[in-house]
Amino acid sequence: EQYHPFAVLNGPDMTSAFADELAKREILCIGCTPGQPPEFYTERAPYVFGLDGSSIQKQTHVLEFIQKQLIGKNAEHGGDAVRDQPRVFGYVYLESSGASGDLADRMAAGMEAIGAPFAEVIGYELDPFTIQQTAALVITRMKAAGLTTIIFSGDPVAPRDFTKEANAQEYFPEWV
Repeated sequence: EQYHPFAVLNGPDMTSAFADELAKREILCIGCTPGQPPEFYTERAPYVFGLDGSSIQKQTHVLEFIQKQLIGKNAEHGGDAVRDQPRVFGYVYLESSGASGDLADRMAAGMEAIGAPFAEVIGYELDPFTIQQTAALVITRMKAAGLTTIIFSGDPVAPRDFTKEANAQEYFPEWV
């Protein structure tokens, strides 16, 4: 309101609220939202644009990689307890917008379609005050499910807490 911009580059990656507010005010918003499905951008056209591939495009690439490189092979990159075991997949994803759950469901359906359903799917919220507690719960569930390989779709900070907690629990899965 103070500056009256005609365009904004980048913004918070944890919520779409910033992009929604800019679109309502008819201000161009480029790369100022977490990844969203194509409908999100269509509904906010011509004001909101992503800079990289859509979440669905990225999921498609990850699913292709998993199908071609990981399914049907033993875990190679985890600790001794999982190495050389048939891969069992789990999914940890960031709950950053209303689309997060839908995208997670889409990923789970994609894994089932390629013959490797997730044994466990867990969403998390990025809250610096509770992330370590969240990590403890997530890792406990992943370890109990017997996962060899965790597919992680989240922010760049939380892996520090998840892997630190996995080490504390002496659990060393593969991370994708």
